[in-house]
Amino acid sequence: MSERVIRVDFQSSLLDTLMKTISVKKQNIKLEQTRRSYSKERISILSLIYSMAINFLGKLARFPSVYWWSAGTLVRSAKLIIKSEKVDVIIATHPYAVSIRAARRLSYQTKIPWIADMRDGWSSYYFGEYPLGSFYNKILKSIEKYYLESASKVITVNETLADSLQVDRSKVVVITNVYDPELVEPMATDFGLNNFVHFAFAGAIHENHCWDIFLQGLTHFRSEINKGRIIINYYGSYYNKLIPKIEKVNLPDGFIVNKGYLKKRSLMDELIKADFLLVFGFNGALGDTVTTGKIFDYIETGRPVVVVGQPSSELAKLVSKTGIGIIVSDLNDIKLMILQALNDKKKYINKIISSKRVELLSDYSAEVVTEKYKEIIRKIVASK
Repeated sequence: MSERVIRVDFQSSLLDTLMKTISVKKQNIKLEQTRRSYSKERISILSLIYSMAINFLGKLARFPSVYWWSAGTLVRSAKLIIKSEKVDVIIATHPYAVSIRAARRLSYQTKIPWIADMRDGWSSYYFGEYPLGSFYNKILKSIEKYYLESASKVITVNETLADSLQVDRSKVVVITNVYDPELVEPMATDFGLNNFVHFAFAGAIHENHCWDIFLQGLTHFRSEINKGRIIINYYGSYYNKLIPKIEKVNLPDGFIVNKGYLKKRSLMDELIKADFLLVFGFNGALGDTVTTGKIFDYIETGRPVVVVGQPSSELAKLVSKTGIGIIVSDLNDIKLMILQALNDKKKYINKIISSKRVELLSDYSAEVVTEKYKEIIRKIVASK
């Protein structure tokens, strides 16, 4: 079977565009400015009422998701393609809600089966606007169940996330994110040429990241930090969110170096120079479901990975299964890890990389994962 993918790009509807325009325009309203610079001393009753109303109306207008009303635009664009091309399967992906809504409608109208490809949850999205157990979240779960029940398959990236989806579990297939084995370069093992420990982090800062416990662990090595024996390079966005965390534990200014955002090729060239690559788990409900895509970039470098977070997280499970690094969950773990690296870095790193299960890494390779996806599509097409 010859496979070809035709992409339908997302287009915002007039209603969604209008809502976005209103959101921008209201920034100039005096009450809105007061609301955004809220303080108990300055807030008035009128501003408080306005704030409550605007929060309620804003959530109501966006519910169940931003761009929800753009599904019609997506359907119209897709139907033009279906008229001119032979389409066997419809795959709905990001942005999830509007794509899933459009795919269900298209499938109903054209009798073409569809797949929901969900790299994240919907009602169980870790960064979602509607907290678990809230009125909005309960309604969102019902909406998710209604839409997903008509999908032939629901694909997601890990077992924990699969269990959180509002659909019959037998429909869910786990197909992980991938790394490209062709990009993996042999890792140098001679780490004895310098006496400092070099960490690198790539990504963005999130409020519930496990950075805090890592920084607390570093406070036990202030003298080594001052001597320049511990170096951390930060590659990504939102570095300013990290500054208050550093100040809170009174660590030296500038010991974490902000390198900014780099495109992948340049980033990989930088990461390959580090001794350890940091990846952080997430605190709170649904934190265990998150598997950041950066860890697959890390696999491509061949460098040891340090997961800061709970062993129950999918990030930790991936590292534990493949042996590509270690998991540190508390202050004692962090102190022991840094101490061993400072005492004999070469011996410590060689011990870590000797545990790598190269044969299991192939499960996450682009070639293997793509073939799994193709097989699912073939079965769906054959059963039509």
